[in-house]
Amino acid sequence: MKNEGNRRFIPSLVITGLAGACLLAGCNSGPKYPNSKPQVTSSLAQDRLSNLTVLQDRNHGVITLTGTVPSQQKKLQAEDIAKSAAPKYKIADETTVVPPPSAVVAAKPSDTDVAIQQKFNQEVKQHHFLDRPGDDITAKSTNGDVVLSGKVRTHFDKREAEKLAKSIPNVQKVENGLIVA
Repeated sequence: MKNEGNRRFIPSLVITGLAGACLLAGCNSGPKYPNSKPQVTSSLAQDRLSNLTVLQDRNHGVITLTGTVPSQQKKLQAEDIAKSAAPKYKIADETTVVPPPSAVVAAKPSDTDVAIQQKFNQEVKQHHFLDRPGDDITAKSTNGDVVLSGKVRTHFDKREAEKLAKSIPNVQKVENGLIVA
């Protein structure tokens, strides 16, 4: 009888041991992809892109780039560098293009835009129903596109201000943002 109990116990023990070994082997399997973060970081630094952050997911094979670059060209360059340094990885380029302050030029209204705004202001003064106390109509022109802002008393006044702006030479389109108050 004792042998019969051992016969049942040993197979159970073997099965339990094998299941435990398989479980441990599955849990302890290392990352599926090699560590490529140092190569990507070093390659980016060589091309003066060391301000970017490199994140690596070795289980899913994804390298994520974050941070800012001064141009679209630099963004594409960073992605190409990462692909070369980590060819087995997918590259998620989440960098943002932010031009340097010196590259952002303040838009100066053209002579035509200034003339449009002046002409509109003159026309408003000639239309007394648009130039009443409490009315506040402003026209801003950029490349012939006029944006009306401020407030008027009636919907009729709003429509008339828009017609007036459209009648001025060199106006391409009018966006009526006037508020009836």
